Amino acid sequence: MTENKRTVKRRIISFSVMVLFIAVTLYLIFRHYELDDILAALKGNNYVYILLAALFMLLYVALEGVSLRTITRSLGVKQSPVKSYVYASVDLYFSAITPSSEGGQPLMVYTMNRDGISISKATVTAVLFTNSFTCGLLLCTALAAAITPKILFFDSLYFRVCLIVGLVVSFAVLAGCILFLRFGHLARRFGLFCIRLFVKLHILRHRERAEERLDRAIADFAECRHYIAEHPLLTVRVMCLAFLQRVVFFTVPYFVYLSFGLNSATFFDIFAIQVMTQMSVYALPIPGSAGATEAMLLLLYETVYTEDQAVSAMLLTRGITFYLNVAVCGLVTLINNLVSNRKKKERKMT
Repeated sequence: MTENKRTVKRRIISFSVMVLFIAVTLYLIFRHYELDDILAALKGNNYVYILLAALFMLLYVALEGVSLRTITRSLGVKQSPVKSYVYASVDLYFSAITPSSEGGQPLMVYTMNRDGISISKATVTAVLFTNSFTCGLLLCTALAAAITPKILFFDSLYFRVCLIVGLVVSFAVLAGCILFLRFGHLARRFGLFCIRLFVKLHILRHRERAEERLDRAIADFAECRHYIAEHPLLTVRVMCLAFLQRVVFFTVPYFVYLSFGLNSATFFDIFAIQVMTQMSVYALPIPGSAGATEAMLLLLYETVYTEDQAVSAMLLTRGITFYLNVAVCGLVTLINNLVSNRKKKERKMT
């Protein structure tokens, strides 16, 4: 089987797993809660706030496009705002439908390269943005914990275990990126040690392929390190944009809350719930964290909603932050592929 066929097969499997988890989640929800009660809770919603939530979701995608365009312009690449939105959509779409968001970055680099941006520049763009995006989540988590510390003591073992695992993994990812950026030779030795260990434990089968990927990653990070050293202020700007993008995403559930006509919880209460939910499912290798995110939101929403409202709010929040996001980004990705393929055929015919 060729590498391309393997990639397509993995995407189909990932998408199928995500759909399965979504189907099971919805089945369990509607098995325990009456659909009429859920719809009744949604009946009196203020749709102006729901529209604002949807617009903020589109702004979330646009802000990633701004970050990507900021980086590529500094690399001497002219890029339109429309193309920036396309690249952001590709990243978010494939991140959503693949385990641990592993598909977003490679597919974004591929799409940028297909449009004439060199692999090295596209990789630098992807690596710098991804690191900034991870930092944005950690900053939001610290902000939520500082302003709303009571959420850290929420009485649920499931929540606490998932949150701790998410924090450990996110810090490990950030530490790994720093290790690759600053100490490439040490990162390679550590990576080779892990590869040998995984081969002995029969977790990894293709040692040579893994070592090739490790060397490519080290080379990519080395190039990114030089870029960051030459553009320190630009790196700060991208991190600020990534943080703002995260804040915009975590604001969506507050608009959903306001749509129910409620006002007892503050913005930071809802903000903290969404941040901690995102962090607690961060380490789960499930496409789109399907099922786990719904369960976590339902658990934490009991602190600010009634039981019927909690289910309705969870479905509405998840519908905007995930399903709408996947639908819009998937449509943009599909249209971009159709246009690119048509142009490719036209070039062959001339």
